[in-house]
Amino acid sequence: MPLPAWIASALGGGAMKETLKAVGGAASNILDRFAPRKMSEAEKWEKVKDVLALETAQADIEVKDVNKAREMWMTFLRTQKVPWVARFMNAIYRPFCGFIAIGYLTDKFWGQVMMNLVPGFKWTYIERDPLVDSLVAVIIYFFFGYRQRSKEKAVANVN
Repeated sequence: MPLPAWIASALGGGAMKETLKAVGGAASNILDRFAPRKMSEAEKWEKVKDVLALETAQADIEVKDVNKAREMWMTFLRTQKVPWVARFMNAIYRPFCGFIAIGYLTDKFWGQVMMNLVPGFKWTYIERDPLVDSLVAVIIYFFFGYRQRSKEKAVANVN
């Protein structure tokens, strides 16, 4: 039985083909969501390679950003018209605060190290407080790269 002329012309035309293609794509998406197809080993390794490449690129961007910030800070320190003692005091507080914050967070580790290295050494652990922990986290975020994360996630208006 031959097809009616309007169906034959619709099948011959692009509209019906595009409609069937769209319906097939939708069905494929639904099937992939509820019954995903198994990936081959080559596809799995390709995905892993892509993820590692992305992470490496992000790490490179973060390192460049930190180095640029350090360069800007050193230029600022060199061009100040103040005595060297004031420049030194201005430059030392960042690393000092950062290392104190890391020391606070690793208190138990350093206590164990000291007790093992020096016999009879008595270590008094720092009592942890959620408020102080939050403040220390802010110090670490500020001194050790929160700026780049803010730029990536558009958390802050940082350029």
